[in-house]
This record gives sequence, C-alpha cells and structure tokens, in this order.
Amino acid sequence: SMKPSGNLVVAAAPKKSAFDDLHEGFVIRYIGDAFRFDQDKVKKFCVLTGDTNPIHTDPDRAHKAEFSSVVVPGFQVLSALGAVATEFFDGIIFLGMDKVKFHRPVYPFCEISVDFTCTRKKIVLNKKFTKFNFTVRDRSYHGGEENLKKYITGVTTLLFM
Repeated sequence: SMKPSGNLVVAAAPKKSAFDDLHEGFVIRYIGDAFRFDQDKVKKFCVLTGDTNPIHTDPDRAHKAEFSSVVVPGFQVLSALGAVATEFFDGIIFLGMDKVKFHRPVYPFCEISVDFTCTRKKIVLNKKFTKFNFTVRDRSYHGGEENLKKYITGVTTLLFM
C-alpha cells in the first residue's frame, strides 16, 4: 500500500502512478522483495549473464578479495530497478542510466530499499519524459551519515507512453 508523507511515498505493493501524478522533488521509496538477493538468485544471474567473476559465487575468493561474503553483481541490483519502476509506473520505457556509482558492495540477504526522486519532468513533441535520481540503500538505516549506508546511486530517464 502507498503511504504518502509530504513528498515521500513509501510502498511495498504500489499503485500505478502516471506522469501527471509526478512533480519535481516527489520521492518514491520501494521497500519490497525485488531487492532480496539470496545465493541461488546470484548464481542464476551469473549463469544467465555469463558473469564468471568468482567474488559472486565463491566465498573463499570473495574473502581473499577482502569482501565479507560473496557479492551480488552490481548489474543484478540495477536490473531490479527496472522491475521496481514498472511496478510504480504504467507504460514506461527506460531510456538509460547515467552517473551510476557503486558506493559499497551488496551482499546476499542485505535488507535494501530504493528511493526514486523525480528531478525533471518535461513534454517534448507530445512525449513525456522524466528523470529520477535513484539511491539503493540499507533498509534498516534512517538518517545520519547517509553516505556510509548508500550502496548504489545514479540517474535514470523514463519515457511515459
């Protein structure tokens, strides 16, 4: 259900939003299951994509690389953003991601959420475009030294049909 709080909407099972519902500064925080990664999901993703980096599948190699566990592939986390966005918005097409930065590793079973903040909304030749900053963060952390708890940040552009 959607829980509005000023410009913030928190949702686990969101209702669909339309282009007209958005404004600059509007934030949607997703707290559902799309960002629950277990070792089986990680292995399947690696096989599907051909990712042979052993830090994703071999705990010993991950430890040797100074990680506390195997690491969820960054592109697996980014691909979950698409699933989340299509839960929130009807009829969208992803036009790209920019300024993606990996701040810290995501481990299987991390409790993470994503904030989408609308930063731009425009209509050009009857086409509806939006830009969102996104922040994938530790779900259990609320405030304070936020940079320490960010996993991934970036910008995505969506076209609403």
